[in-house]
Amino acid sequence: MVTVILVSMTVLFFTSCSSDDPTIPQEKLGNVIEKSCSMTFNGQVIPFYLDGKELVHTRRTSSDWADGTNIYIVFKASSALVYGTASYNNSHGWSISYTGTLPSGQAGKCEVYYFENTPNTNYSSIQIGDESIVYADNEGYYEYNQSANTCIVNSTLRPAVSRIRFKGDAGTKITVSGITRYTSYGVSDGKLDKKNNDISLIVNNSGYTSYVYGFLEDESEREISITNGDYIYTTQCRGDVFALGESGYMNVPTEASHSGWTVKQAMQTSGAVDLGLSVKWAACNLGANSPDEYGDYYAWGETETKEDYSSSTYKYQSNYSYTNIGEDIAGTQYDAAHIKLGESWKIPTVEQIQELIEKCTIEKYIYKDIKGQRIVGVNGQSIFVPISGYKDGRSIKNRDEYGYVLFWASQYETSYTGSSAYVYRGRQDEGQTNTWNRMYGLPIRPICE
Repeated sequence: MVTVILVSMTVLFFTSCSSDDPTIPQEKLGNVIEKSCSMTFNGQVIPFYLDGKELVHTRRTSSDWADGTNIYIVFKASSALVYGTASYNNSHGWSISYTGTLPSGQAGKCEVYYFENTPNTNYSSIQIGDESIVYADNEGYYEYNQSANTCIVNSTLRPAVSRIRFKGDAGTKITVSGITRYTSYGVSDGKLDKKNNDISLIVNNSGYTSYVYGFLEDESEREISITNGDYIYTTQCRGDVFALGESGYMNVPTEASHSGWTVKQAMQTSGAVDLGLSVKWAACNLGANSPDEYGDYYAWGETETKEDYSSSTYKYQSNYSYTNIGEDIAGTQYDAAHIKLGESWKIPTVEQIQELIEKCTIEKYIYKDIKGQRIVGVNGQSIFVPISGYKDGRSIKNRDEYGYVLFWASQYETSYTGSSAYVYRGRQDEGQTNTWNRMYGLPIRPICE
């Protein structure tokens, strides 16, 4: 069941600075003249509603605004767009700083933006955080009086996002996909940047996650998904869910209670996973008990772990010369997966890794707070590969750094000195075959024929 709390309207009137306020001087910024004028703001803010009560951020009169509060206005002048910043001062009320020319004595249209809970603001950009609220009006209008150097702005500021949280058992960790959020606003160009990436949330002791402020960019699909443990659930949101300005909650789907969600796929956490390819892939790295564990690290061709992964400890190097133990070690005495797991398990070949890359969907992913990649097979089943980095000497390098999802292949590079073997290397939302020095310690992701 989905519960959504509807928005109500509160009308606000923002008083202007009086006619005897001191004239605001023009300032020259480089080669651009910044102009200023006093402002009368006739407006209203429509807040989110929570449990039938208005939130405390509702502004009723100008005196309710904090000193230094800014509102951003895009004036649609006859010749060009003019970008302005309206600032509130406890003593003088509202004033606007802008560059460009405003036509005098005629009404014009404008866009108006206001932001709450922004983590960082500077002259050129407003950074919009996870808990920031964006208010906007694309149908405002204004009238500028040149002789009095005043501007009247009329605007209804509505939330440009929806606000939703998820209800479940305290401590439950979920990942939500499909919600678009704003990231920044350009003061000089009026541009709202946005992103659509996975959102990690935890149900707190109240039984709810924190709020997510965002919107569904594709109104025709309206699909979001939740990863809870080993399961991925999807739902098609009805029209009143994620409607701009609305506030509500959705139940977290679980294996026992789907709460109206559809089970899209389960991420298998052990054994051999059928991705619809020529071989099955292990759910975990060799030596790991679950997909979020990095597993053991091996030098290429060695079957035991060790403390130091360097040229002096590599079994198949002597006097700067590398021993040829076979161009393909899959299924041999040099194959750690074959030795540790048994007859049907092997280290993957370059061809099998290439098949994985070419036929599967690879995406940047966070599983149980661990960064990595989710590789989705042609049949919808998937595996998770963590960003393990690699061991150089006694140190682990580049763990949790995108670009270092790594595991060994069974062949080595024969065209050079024989010092390097092939690897799978994952970068963001893509995979590739690469080469790595054989002496380094890397994980192994076994395959099963």
